[in-house]
Amino acid sequence: MPTLEKVEEWKKRIEESKGALTFLPDSLKKAAQAVEDLRTAFNDKAKAMSKEEIELRVKQENMLLEIRRELEKTDKDIWLKNIALLPQALEDEVYVVHTVMPQARGQM
Repeated sequence: MPTLEKVEEWKKRIEESKGALTFLPDSLKKAAQAVEDLRTAFNDKAKAMSKEEIELRVKQENMLLEIRRELEKTDKDIWLKNIALLPQALEDEVYVVHTVMPQARGQM
């Protein structure tokens, strides 16, 4: 519930707005609050997903670092290559590392 002081402050702003602002009718306040509650819940979920995404990327990069360290034993250029787990193999629950040397600009 807003304080009387805040309501008076907003009344003044509305008067000064020359018709651009108006108070929401009381009959719509419940619906507006429901929407704001949904927005808050959505934002909380979005924040949690963003945090999980960042944590996932960090774990993925750490895993790729470990893969490179292991493959370095047999591939001296592994630090120059792009690497990833092959999605088609993952579908079959098989772990296959795809490595490829990126082309220099201007090469075909």
